[in-house]
Amino acid sequence: MEPVAEMRAVLERQVPQARALAGRAQDIPLADGSVDAIVAGQAFHWFATAQALKEFHRVLRPEGRLGLIWNRRDSGQPLQQAIDRIITPHRGSTPAYHSDSWRQAFRDSPLFTPLAEEDVPFEQAVDREQFVDRVLSISFISALPEDERRRVRTALEEVAQGQLEPLRYRCQVFVYQRED
Repeated sequence: MEPVAEMRAVLERQVPQARALAGRAQDIPLADGSVDAIVAGQAFHWFATAQALKEFHRVLRPEGRLGLIWNRRDSGQPLQQAIDRIITPHRGSTPAYHSDSWRQAFRDSPLFTPLAEEDVPFEQAVDREQFVDRVLSISFISALPEDERRRVRTALEEVAQGQLEPLRYRCQVFVYQRED
């Protein structure tokens, strides 16, 4: 499910066998108890509300599962620190996983019980172009006015001079069970 038509179109092109629905976490166009699992990748912090959890609870079957996944940049890596110095001034009030405010929705709700957490390190090898494109795709960076995006691009290209090491991340996975 994806609320942005352009994003749904990309999914439909890339994975034609997938059924892409127009919808939002707070208003899912599915019947009560009709799904076994819901997975949100890199997104739950955007809609971490009681209303979204209530809607997830509605469409999940009894004992259905909710999976939340984030790939977090390894803040101990000097390359990721350089990225932070470039992008942090542009973050503003953009919702973010690292604020942990998304967890409050679960603390305030009896609808889900935590089942499991996993934290898996991984690396992404990138060339200069992939490195720049990767950082420019961050939501609040991609939404910048064109002149600001150009300045960010220039700063990233400076960082990308010389040999780039792989970008280090931690994949964090959280699984919750629907409660009755």
